[in-house]
Amino acid sequence: MNRKLKLRSPESARHLEDAGELFILLDTPAEAFYTSEWIQEHFPIASWGRIDWDKVPNCLCKSWQEDDDLLIHFQDIVKVKKIKGYVTVTWFDASKMSIYLDIKVIFNYAEIIFQECWDTWIFSDRENWCLEVYHEGEICFGYSALTNDRRN
Repeated sequence: MNRKLKLRSPESARHLEDAGELFILLDTPAEAFYTSEWIQEHFPIASWGRIDWDKVPNCLCKSWQEDDDLLIHFQDIVKVKKIKGYVTVTWFDASKMSIYLDIKVIFNYAEIIFQECWDTWIFSDRENWCLEVYHEGEICFGYSALTNDRRN
């Protein structure tokens, strides 16, 4: 990773790089715009900036208090919902570049990724779902009810 990218990249990307994991930093303005816009266009957003899960049909939400609970709930959601493939990770702190990587990598490094910022979103624009880790102790997963997705 070059010096300029390293200064702007999330700390978790440095850990992933040191571990030899494959990922792509989404570092262009167009990629940053797409990442935030995709969530806003596919999910109802509450006035305080998180997804309004009460308006997402058949969503799955779990409460957590300790980091260990969060990790267990994340792993359970990945297994129960059979999440696989490449996904995008983005954070509340818009100055951090989003990362595109395999969910298996997130599964192994979830603690580092979730500690990056107080709110985290993981989504698949191909599968039309989003997982949100909210700093006040909730992790939610759901599929968008909207049809303007990029599924093939």
